[in-house]
Amino acid sequence: MSFEQFKAILQLRWKISRNQWKRAGKINFVLMMILLVTCLAVAVASFFVAAISGYFAAPVLTPARLMLLWDAVVVAFLFFWGLGVVTELQRSQLISLENFLHLPVTLRGAFVLNYLSSLVSPSLIMLLPMSAGFCLAITLQLGIRMLWMIPLTVSFVMMITTVTYQFRGWLAQLMENKRRRGSIIALIIISFVMLAQVPSLFSLSFARQRKNVQGPAQTTEERAAARALREQKAIEYAVLANQVIPPGWHPLGIRAAAEGRWYLSLSCCAGMTLIGAVSLSLSYRSTLRKYQGVESSKPAGEVQVRQTVPMEQTFMARSVPFVSEQQGAMVLMNLKTIMRAPETRLMLLTPVIFSTIYGALLLSGKMQDIPEWARPLPAIGVLGLSAFGFAQMLLNMFSFDRDGFRAYLLIPVERRSILLAKNLAFLPLALGLGLLQLIAMSIVILPHPSHFLATAIQLVTGYLLYCPLGNLISIQFPAPSSIGTGRTVSPKLIPALCQGFGAMFAPIVALPAAMLLGIEVGIETLTGPIPVPVYLILTIAELGLVIWFYRWSLRQLGQLLARRETIILQTITVTP
Repeated sequence: MSFEQFKAILQLRWKISRNQWKRAGKINFVLMMILLVTCLAVAVASFFVAAISGYFAAPVLTPARLMLLWDAVVVAFLFFWGLGVVTELQRSQLISLENFLHLPVTLRGAFVLNYLSSLVSPSLIMLLPMSAGFCLAITLQLGIRMLWMIPLTVSFVMMITTVTYQFRGWLAQLMENKRRRGSIIALIIISFVMLAQVPSLFSLSFARQRKNVQGPAQTTEERAAARALREQKAIEYAVLANQVIPPGWHPLGIRAAAEGRWYLSLSCCAGMTLIGAVSLSLSYRSTLRKYQGVESSKPAGEVQVRQTVPMEQTFMARSVPFVSEQQGAMVLMNLKTIMRAPETRLMLLTPVIFSTIYGALLLSGKMQDIPEWARPLPAIGVLGLSAFGFAQMLLNMFSFDRDGFRAYLLIPVERRSILLAKNLAFLPLALGLGLLQLIAMSIVILPHPSHFLATAIQLVTGYLLYCPLGNLISIQFPAPSSIGTGRTVSPKLIPALCQGFGAMFAPIVALPAAMLLGIEVGIETLTGPIPVPVYLILTIAELGLVIWFYRWSLRQLGQLLARRETIILQTITVTP
């Protein structure tokens, strides 16, 4: 392996990335180039900013505060590094090692080249100059012992990059099955998003505790003592976390260097280097076994025997109430297609994530201070979250069919029946998740039983109210999506804007429910408590009107679908 080979690999990686940006459209290419230039400019500026800030802040930085500062830097770096890993999940290796096998380079050399090329990332481009500038400034102020920051940072980068490289290689083997790949991507994304919310949840908890502990009137000395106590507790928690979590060894080693305990800095550096070396060795051995054919999923000659299932027990043999047999078959077919699509699992994460954040914010307040008339309002917010979570699927519902959309052109049925089947196929998912969110919210706020029942009916009402908009945008502005992620292939400006605005207006479906609840509250304010559940009665009447409007829209949009079905086919069958 020579420097020229490494340089060629970097050039190849740059060309691949540039071609990917160009295929995504001119606007996306310009935005990515602007982002790249901005990243390089910020990296250069971070060196000087860190050097100047470190030089003047060094006299007031105690070893403990220096550790807390680098804890914040490490957390920020891990967040952006993890974001990049989640973005690149579909590719286990930046450049497949199979492309190196015909070149005059050993497998070990190709492995090292591929690993080194993975180090070129925006996160590292911004971390290393900042670390270098801060290390230079802090060394000039505190002495030569702070040069330990250099090996600590190098070993930290080695540990993170090697573990990530091994993790991506392990995911490559798991995601060879496309359906399994969708589940793995969904699980990783939801884990990453949930972990990203942990700091905000802790800040809300600490803010609430501080508000409860802090008295109405405190002297300057009391506030200073309380601030010192909070800082001491933060340092104790940070030291414990740094000792347990390996990425925290980097700030812990920097604190030890500032205190003159070079042996502890050496131990932290050696520990991170050992983890990186072991991880890189295991990754290489796994790669070697794969390309030597040692790993195989099934023994040779093994034949999987599938048991036949009677027709009466199959999913497609079931019946759907309130629709004809032909429409019921299309509903079941669409539901099966949706559940088998890997990208559906990713889209189902949106309502779960938003519900978690929304519920955490709600629990951070005082439930007992909410008046009786306002208790249904958080539950009504579930309607907006449910509609927003399914907006991406409803606004581009034909993209799941891809080449299978040709079957609709050959089926001798009314086009409004196709739209009805599409909408009813999404209904169990939307209603099921929405009902689970509503039950969880009701456990917290304890609304009146009539309010709970009315809000549950509003889930169906809001869904049927949003379906005409989803049908219109899906027909008028279809867009192809990639298999496994659901991302739009070569997005165009007008369809992207229409789908974006359609998703933004999704929470408006909760407005009618809030208005009906307001009518009940207004009547009770004028006449006092009444035994009649006005909100529930008005919700049932609204459901009837929405069903009439939905059926009327099916006839109009069915005619539009018949005129544009060929254009939709040509659009969504673009190869990702």
